[in-house]
Amino acid sequence: MSYKCVIFDFDGTLANTENVIFVVYNQIARKYGYKEITHEYIDELKRQPIHNIAKDLGVPYLKIFSLMKKGQKLMKEHHKSMDPYEEDIKDILINLKSNLKYMGIISSNTKKNINNFLKNENIDNMDFIISSPLFSKEIKINKIKKKLKLEDDEILYVGDEVRDIVSAHKANISIASVTYGYNTKEYLSTENPTYFIDSLTELLDIVKNS
Repeated sequence: MSYKCVIFDFDGTLANTENVIFVVYNQIARKYGYKEITHEYIDELKRQPIHNIAKDLGVPYLKIFSLMKKGQKLMKEHHKSMDPYEEDIKDILINLKSNLKYMGIISSNTKKNINNFLKNENIDNMDFIISSPLFSKEIKINKIKKKLKLEDDEILYVGDEVRDIVSAHKANISIASVTYGYNTKEYLSTENPTYFIDSLTELLDIVKNS
């Protein structure tokens, strides 16, 4: 096994969008009459699956996807508030890419929001940026696998949520779960990721030792 391609999630993995999502969600909640969230409540959200969260907030499950699209449009207004989790993220990604053939992003966020973030951070070494449905990233992963002629054990996905682990398992690839994102380490453990990482800097050792 030798990793040739690392694929990143975006929100909660590369970009700290928690405060932006907090503001945008409450803006939508006020408009449609859903329960607003507090900063204290966010910690509780990180321990639950999305359908439980929707139920608790009074959001009809079938409305999640349309509300996400509305939220992503509003996020464009806050793109300068999307900070990286690592101050030296550009250098980290340059070093990582030097040990890989491909590196890219598959996220449920929009390409425009992702590109705005990358532009703000002067990051220009992604080979692909793909927007994916919320619960079926494995479809996009498999398309990339086929397009780039990669084997299962040559790809590492990096994400912060349980649904990322589920998609990686379905695509039969490894996953490094970050411990600082939208799901707690305890909750992530329920789906058995390949690795846990506390910082993106740890990816370099994983790739070099694969």
